[in-house]
Amino acid sequence: MRSPAHAMSQTETMTCPRCGRPIDPDTKCEQCGQPLCHYDIRVLDGHTLCPQCYKERTFEYHSKECDIAPH
Repeated sequence: MRSPAHAMSQTETMTCPRCGRPIDPDTKCEQCGQPLCHYDIRVLDGHTLCPQCYKERTFEYHSKECDIAPH
């Protein structure tokens, strides 16, 4: 069984697989909970999102705008 100190040191040393920068374990996507690299942070209406959730949400907003727009 691992100690809490060992688990803490692992989360403190998480790095982004793409850019190699350290990832803050407290910075997570508010929709899916994925830890985020500062490069991947997207903010929409005051919510912190990962790129995938941001893309899904902005698509929803754009499609709603198209439905509401006069034809």
